[in-house]
Amino acid sequence: PALYREKPRVPLNAPDIHKDVRELRVTRAALEASLPLVGICKGGQLMNVALGGSLYQDINLDGVTRHSHWRTQHRVETLPGTLARRVLGRASIISSEHHQAARRIGRGLRGSSRSEDSVFESLELDGRFAIGTQWHPEQQESGDSGRRLGAALVEEAARHTAQRDGAAGR
Repeated sequence: PALYREKPRVPLNAPDIHKDVRELRVTRAALEASLPLVGICKGGQLMNVALGGSLYQDINLDGVTRHSHWRTQHRVETLPGTLARRVLGRASIISSEHHQAARRIGRGLRGSSRSEDSVFESLELDGRFAIGTQWHPEQQESGDSGRRLGAALVEEAARHTAQRDGAAGR
C-alpha cells in the first residue's frame, strides 16, 4: 500500500518495501523501453501501480467479491479489441492465486478480462504488448490459456528483437 500512498487496511504478510521499490523500478524501466511485457500476479499489480493505479488490498475484505480467487480455476471473459481477446479468445479457464486486484486503473491501462464476479483478471496497455495478469499462466492448471499467452510473448519478443536489430543495421 505504501507504493500507492495508502495505509494498510488489512493484515499484510511482512511486506519488503525495498524489494517492492526495486521491482517497481524494473517494471517502470520495461514500460519506458516499450519491451514486450507480461506481469504475472504481483507483476501485473506493479504494472498498474507504476502507471498511477491502486489496489484493493483484499478483494474479500474490501467487499469486491465473496468468491475466493485463491488457488482456484475459474472462467474469464475477455473484452473485445484487446490483446487478451486476441490471445485467449472470448473466454478462457485460468488458475488464480491472488487476494488483491486493481482498484484504480493506471494511466493508459484498461481492463481486458474479468472473472464472473467482475474482478479484472488482466489489464493491458493499448497498442502494445504489455499485459498484467492476476492469474498464473505458468501454472499447469491454466492449461492452454497459459501456453497461448507464453507463446504470444515469445512471438512478440522475437518481433521486437528483429525490429530493433533491423533498425540498428540501418
